[in-house]
Amino acid sequence: MKQCSKCKKFFPYSDFYRHSEKVRDNPASNVRKDGYYPACKKCEYKRTSKWHKKNYKHVWKCAIKRRSELVTYLKNKYNAIRGRSKKNKKEFNLSFFDFLRVFIVQMRVTNFHCMYNPEIKLTHKVGEGIKRKIYTNISVDRLDNEEWYTKNNLIFCSWGENDKKGATDFNNLAMVQVWALWLNKEKWETSGKRAQNYLTKMRKNKQKTLRSIRNEMEQAVPKVK
Repeated sequence: MKQCSKCKKFFPYSDFYRHSEKVRDNPASNVRKDGYYPACKKCEYKRTSKWHKKNYKHVWKCAIKRRSELVTYLKNKYNAIRGRSKKNKKEFNLSFFDFLRVFIVQMRVTNFHCMYNPEIKLTHKVGEGIKRKIYTNISVDRLDNEEWYTKNNLIFCSWGENDKKGATDFNNLAMVQVWALWLNKEKWETSGKRAQNYLTKMRKNKQKTLRSIRNEMEQAVPKVK
């Protein structure tokens, strides 16, 4: 049993939070010999809740900064897809490492631009925009909406372009191409050449793009299992 320093009541040790090993092993830290917090969990919760309400602006800024980091942002996207898979009872065998690998490969080609619209530079900001939605933010789409999220069915694009695409599947895309070739073949071929030239240009800059992504991921990626 241990006495709470706030309410002065006695509780079992399971009702107290314990410091991490890093803090307990640090001789400079002011941790009690037993390694537990002086206040019980209920009192500690009241104290932290009060501090968060008093310093909500600081807490919000720190949370936004952390969630806006690239790897954290992508991790949240991955967790959202995994949650949808569980909710819809879909098979989901994609690991986060493979998810990151597909992202890096696509960004090497597009130079961190939208796969659907190469004029849009992708961002990963949180807590801004209209209704907290930024149209240039990274969004994860399925190339074929009839299939679920797999390694070969992921497209990293902007949120705005993903919203425009909606539930368009392969059949609809094929019909658009057929009508475009029939109604305006010259314009369609010009657009196709423009897209091909863009990809060629991006492939020449892939080393530069890869370095910029590695600089942001070099500390976080090795920790992913």
